[in-house]
Formats: sequence, C-alpha cells, structure tokens
Amino acid sequence: MCAMKKKIVNKKNIIFISIQDLDERNYKRFGFNIFLKKGWNINYLYFRYFFRKYKNPNYPTFRGVNYKVINLWNFLQNIKEFSDGQKYFYVDYGGSILTKVFCYILYVMKNTKVRATTNLLPIDEIDNYLSFKNKRNLFISLILKGHFKELISLILNKISNYLFVNKPNVVIATCEKEKKRFKADKSIHVIEGHCMDYDITIRKKNNDKLDKGIVFIDQAIANHPDIKLLNLNHKYSYDLYWREISHFLEFLKKHYNLPISICAHPRNKNLKLPTKDFKIYYKKTPEIIAKSRLVVAHDSTAVNYAILYNKPIIFLTSDYINKYRFKHIHSAAKELGLKPINLNKKKLKLISLDQFNKDKYNEYTFNYIKTFNSPEKKYWDIAINALEKYLN
Repeated sequence: MCAMKKKIVNKKNIIFISIQDLDERNYKRFGFNIFLKKGWNINYLYFRYFFRKYKNPNYPTFRGVNYKVINLWNFLQNIKEFSDGQKYFYVDYGGSILTKVFCYILYVMKNTKVRATTNLLPIDEIDNYLSFKNKRNLFISLILKGHFKELISLILNKISNYLFVNKPNVVIATCEKEKKRFKADKSIHVIEGHCMDYDITIRKKNNDKLDKGIVFIDQAIANHPDIKLLNLNHKYSYDLYWREISHFLEFLKKHYNLPISICAHPRNKNLKLPTKDFKIYYKKTPEIIAKSRLVVAHDSTAVNYAILYNKPIIFLTSDYINKYRFKHIHSAAKELGLKPINLNKKKLKLISLDQFNKDKYNEYTFNYIKTFNSPEKKYWDIAINALEKYLN
C-alpha cells in the first residue's frame, strides 16, 4: 500500500491585497523582485472590479506572481484556496470594505497581518486623532451640503473598521511617529525602518553640481486615477488647473531669474501636459530635486526628497484646491514652519532661495520619513529580513 504523499508547507508566503492593478510601477514599488530572489511565494489580489469580470492585459509579464482578480464569482473560491494549510503574511493596501472582510477572514485563519505603509504624512496623523467634536462636525457638514453618498460611505467605512479591522502582528515602522504608535503594545512586533522614498537617497546624496533651477512636482491634481477609483467628488478642470500653474511658474521664472522644470506624475506619462514653456521630466523626480534650487509642490510625497536634500519649498494651493486638499497641504506646510501660497491671492509672499528651517527639516525627517535606527538598506530588504526572523 502506497503511503500518502506529505504536503510540503512553505512558510515564505505573502499576500498583497490592493484596489490598484498590478503594473510595472507596483511590481517595483512592492519589491517583488527582492521577494522572488529570496524564495518567497507572492500572491497579488486585485479587488477593483468586484461585480464584473476583468483581465489584466499586462498579466503575462509578471512572472513569479500569483495574480488574481477577486470578484463576486470567485470570492469564496479564493478564500478556500488560502485555507490550504499554508500560513501567509498579508498586507492590505486596499482599504475598501471588501478587502477588510477578506483580511478579517485571513486573520481568523491565524495568518499574520503586516502593516507596511509606503509613507506616513501629517494628514494621516490628523485623521487618526480627530476629536469627537471634529468627527461630529464632519457628519453635520455632509448632511447640510447634501453629500449623502459620501455620508453613507463614511458610515459604512466606520462600521467596517469596527467589525473587521484587527491590529497588525508585524509593523514595519516608516518613522518615529509610527513606531511610537505601536511600540507600547508588546504583542506587536515593531521593526525600525523608513519610508520607501528614502531608498533612493541612501546611495544618491545631495548633488553639488546644481542646475540652479526651480522644479514643480506634478501630482496629477486634476486627473489622478484615484479620483475615479475612489469615486471622489472632484470636478477640477484639467486645462484651468494647468493654466493657473503655468501662469504662476512663469511668475517664479521672472522673479528668481531661474529656469523651470516639471517632474510629471508617472500616471501622466501618456498625456501631453498643456504647457510648452517648461522642460518636463518623467521618472527622474529625485535626481531633478537634488540638482534644484527651489521646489514647488502641493502635498506630494516627493516633498520628502526636498526635505532630505535640504531644498527650500513653496507649498502651492488655490481657492478650489483648498476645497479638497486644505488639510493635506496646510498640515504639511505647518510641520515645516511654512505657509502655503494661494494662487488666487493678489499678494504672493515668496521665500528666498536659501530659506529653510534646518531644525524643522530634521524633525520632519524623523517624524515622517525614517526612524532613528533604520538600517541603510532598501525598504523591502529590511521588511523581508524582519519577516524571515519572525518565522524563526
């Protein structure tokens, strides 16, 4: 009689859960090449199209990744697949009700939840500690403005957080604020790390050969894919936005007598930005910022590079942008001792080219970019080493 073949259990399994599709950007951002080199099994679950079937046109290019589109028809089937006796680490980059439910089921099945944030911003801290009064005022404001869709979404999100969100087992702390938030709980394994942006600055230090230019960081304010993805109430005119930005950049060019460059958002690569007067760069944001004299931005995480390279920053807003991103822009500026410039104001108070607060920059670095003792290694090298030690 033949003995039954014993199933091999691989402990190095990880699940990435997301409402963003798997593309080249996310493949690199989540360090899949590093995971694969170290013998990990990667599962990428895409939750964007739950009620209709969808096929990723780029799927064949992502070898070594178990890519799945989770929808209504295969939800239970995939739950069963991950109940195969293997144990998994899982990271939720989705944040939707459905991804929370899926993660809760993984948690119940004794899998290991990992918190691996890409960046922590001042606005995240504000939202985490909103007072009861502020939350109540937000509900009242949505009712008075008739934004019932947003109100229902907010209520469902709060209920799902209460019912389905569990504390993480492992936290890759990107900064001191995140470390302190979880360090007090002895049941959570906290690893000192840094945000993903810091990876690039480990080997590329500040460039003394400046081109003495001004760089504007485009973050696709008027056409970001998240506007549609998250059903945001956002109706900003793409042409109007760029007309105002171009006008302001021309003003800066004359005031400082310096050339202007634009670091375009990666999602804008297939679009022709409606400005002909400035040089546009793609996928070179850290390098361009390192060589610049002044950085102009809204609240992009690329501001981290300006801080790490000690560049003066102008935070830019407008009456319309303030409707959607007031807290984001103003909270970031406040942390650095700055005040945003409103494009729609007649009097614009500009800064000098050597004006930045070194103490504020250092404070921001440890509060939001890195922990005190983070190794000078790439983010996912730190994370994978920590997870493999956790297994042992």
